Amino acid sequence: MVCGAAVDAAEEHLCDCWRYGMNETAPIADLAALHARFPLAGSPANGLLSADPALLGYLLSVLREDPRPPPPRSAEAWHAFLSLLDGHAVRPLLAHRLLRHPAGVRPPAPVVEPLRGDLLRSAAVAMREDRVLAVLLERLGEIGIVPLLLKGAALSRSVYPDPAVRQAAIARIQCHIPLAEHFGAVIIIGLVRGIIKPGIDPAQAMTWLIEALQACSRAAAPHSVRLALEPINRYETSLINTAAQGLALIEQVGADNFGLLLDTFHMNIEEAQIEASIAACGARIFHFHVADSNRWYPGAGHLTFPSILEQLGTTGYQGFVSGEFLPQPDADTAARKAILNLKSYV
Repeated sequence: MVCGAAVDAAEEHLCDCWRYGMNETAPIADLAALHARFPLAGSPANGLLSADPALLGYLLSVLREDPRPPPPRSAEAWHAFLSLLDGHAVRPLLAHRLLRHPAGVRPPAPVVEPLRGDLLRSAAVAMREDRVLAVLLERLGEIGIVPLLLKGAALSRSVYPDPAVRQAAIARIQCHIPLAEHFGAVIIIGLVRGIIKPGIDPAQAMTWLIEALQACSRAAAPHSVRLALEPINRYETSLINTAAQGLALIEQVGADNFGLLLDTFHMNIEEAQIEASIAACGARIFHFHVADSNRWYPGAGHLTFPSILEQLGTTGYQGFVSGEFLPQPDADTAARKAILNLKSYV
């Protein structure tokens, strides 16, 4: 639990750096070149890469689970380096790794002790958050709401050219499988799939995406967990914009537990006829988002939700219809009007 909480936090903030750094052949100069294009978090951005190269190399060796003897540095130099890690939430993970290895590969005790404190505080936070989550999910269960595991663009892209970064994206999706199994939830593949970067062959990007989805689907299948990819409009991604493209992808992935999440906002941009696309997707619709043409609550734009929902019903869809729209004119009003309008349409 402690390690999981620390890993999640570290991956959120250092996704490219640490995963790329786990490649044994990736020197610090390559990391600097990578993050000149994709800056790390922190103030200033990329400040971590200006650190003592020997200390940064040591940190990467620890995160690779192959620690080398620490470089001889003063306590002041160590503490200055560790302060650069504050904006990246990696200190508990570093402590967890260090404390599993013999003293000969650890920094001096005065350096390790503050890290041990970070690990203990991380454990306390994780236990508290686990309890809060357990209570929340228990209450949701009592009123019949099934939680959905949503995955946005928090980590690396599955069509990123570096294989270590693609693997990190796959691992990020797969780490949701146990919780999804426990609650019967769907894992949603949104913008984590990314966009096709300039200079990347679209056919190669699609091959990477198919391989990633096959790996995730295989891992989820023994747990009866389903994955749903959301076709997203052309202004947000260049990869899978329409329902037809999504259906073609399903055929290429070839997994029964892989389907689609359809979203009426994106469909209004990309589909010639929303109802016809819903009919074509049929049983491969694993989840459904509603928002009106202006991305406000249903009823605030020009979409014809009565016919859209009627067509969804004819497919045999038995899942939830989930509102994903802007909190306009305010969150309470949007939620209230969405519920009232949706009830009037069915």
